[in-house]
Amino acid sequence: MSAPRIQRSRRAEHVADTRRALLCAARELFAERGFSATGTEDIVAAAHVTRGALYHHFKDKADLFRAVMAECASEMAERLVTQETARAEQEPGDAWQLLRSGFQSFLDACNDRDFQRIVLIEGPAVLGHSAWDALVEEHGYLLLAEALTEAIAEGNIEPLPVAR
Repeated sequence: MSAPRIQRSRRAEHVADTRRALLCAARELFAERGFSATGTEDIVAAAHVTRGALYHHFKDKADLFRAVMAECASEMAERLVTQETARAEQEPGDAWQLLRSGFQSFLDACNDRDFQRIVLIEGPAVLGHSAWDALVEEHGYLLLAEALTEAIAEGNIEPLPVAR
C-alpha cells in the first residue's frame, strides 16, 4: 500500500523541481537580458523542460516574471531583516538608528544584479505600476511601516497629525 504514496511523493518532487528549474532559468535570463529580449523558448531550453511544462506552471511569460520578481523581492526582504536583526543584537540601539542602517543596507543591496534589473528596472514596465506596487508593498513597505511605527513609539519621530 505504500507504493502509491511513494509515487505521489516522487511526482510532487518532480513538479516542484520543474517549477524551480523554470524560476532559476527565467531569473538568470531576465536579469541578464531583460524581459522583452528573453523568449519563452530560451527559458525552457535553459531549464531543460518542455514548453508545456512552462504553461502548466505559469499562465504566460508575464506570470513567470511576476513569480521571479516576487522571489527576488522576498529574498531581499529576508536578507535585510536578517542583517538588521544581527546588527541590532550586536549594537543595540533605537528604532531610528535601525531605520537608518536598514535604508543603507537596502541601498547597498540595490547593487545586486538580479534585484536591480528584475525588481527596480523591469518590474514596473512588465507588470504595470499598480501590480508592481502591490508586490513591493507585500515585501518591503510593511517592513518600513513596522520600523517607522516603532520609531514613533520610542519618540524618535513625531507622528503626523490625523487629518479630519
